[in-house]
Amino acid sequence: MSDEFGTTYGFDTYLKMWQFWPTLPATAEARSRSWIRFAHRLNRFYTRYRFPKRNRARHVNQALYNLIDNAREPFFGYVIYWDTHLPYYAHGEHGTRWLPSGVDLKRALQVNRNPLTYHTDQQPMTEEDFEILSACYDGALASIDEEIGYLVNNLQKRGILDRTLLIITSDHGENIGDHHLMSHAYSLHDTLIRVPLIIRYPECFPRDQRVSSHVQLTDIFPTLLDVLELEVPEVRAELQGVSLLGDQSDATDRVAYSEMLAPHPSIPALNRRSGLPEDTPQPRHDRSLRCIRTLDSKFIWSSDGQHALYDLGQDPSETTNLYPEQPEAAALLEKHLLSWQPPA
Repeated sequence: MSDEFGTTYGFDTYLKMWQFWPTLPATAEARSRSWIRFAHRLNRFYTRYRFPKRNRARHVNQALYNLIDNAREPFFGYVIYWDTHLPYYAHGEHGTRWLPSGVDLKRALQVNRNPLTYHTDQQPMTEEDFEILSACYDGALASIDEEIGYLVNNLQKRGILDRTLLIITSDHGENIGDHHLMSHAYSLHDTLIRVPLIIRYPECFPRDQRVSSHVQLTDIFPTLLDVLELEVPEVRAELQGVSLLGDQSDATDRVAYSEMLAPHPSIPALNRRSGLPEDTPQPRHDRSLRCIRTLDSKFIWSSDGQHALYDLGQDPSETTNLYPEQPEAAALLEKHLLSWQPPA
């Protein structure tokens, strides 16, 4: 999430909190070339060695509080927390809270945290390794949950919580040994695409309301339009999502779609960054994926023909591929999937 992807468009302030100087290169034109080179080296060092080990969510929150102090209402803030990305560094008691019996923090930090060498079969990992890594992830998740709690309390103390539309969600989950994968690449399993979505705005959403039907991240924008009472038909006509404002009882048959248009990192990048020749074959990862998910089943279309069908009611962990046994059920879901997005 950075300026090269267009995510800075429309913001008055954009801070790259993973950098020592978070606004580079915006101020670079006022500096000498030698200073710019020094700044970029320092940023690379900070990003690699210092930023991952600090309490990143607290670091981000402190910057956010400063921005709110100087903001005029209404304001819009888009905050990204990185703590649940590898290397899963937790803080305080969360660092050891879920570690297996007999495993200390020193042992936990020795577990491989490079998904690229694992995906290219250069770094084997044991069940114990993934158990430890999962405990570290839980600790990082607890750390970020704690910091979000501090953010909510801060908004409460400022007296603006109840008039602030607060949305907490994620763009992906993680594979921690699941499906022989690591991190959040090369997969459309629920471990990656089933994420939390919490919306707090007492004026529009009743307390403790829970939507049992499918909800997608594409639903957030039309929901915002409805909350803000913005009538922009030309914009709404281009949206795939639906507003979550109001009664959702008629949405039980809603399906959800996901796609991975190309492997990321690309196969040449995966090989290069893991120390292999760029043309090393990686057939297990070299494919595009699309999926359709109902409440009780899921079909994953793969460009290499290795399609998958899962019974989510009986097999929520998606360990048994029913595609060879139930081709008719798979074909029906594939028809709906292709009507949504035909393969390129």
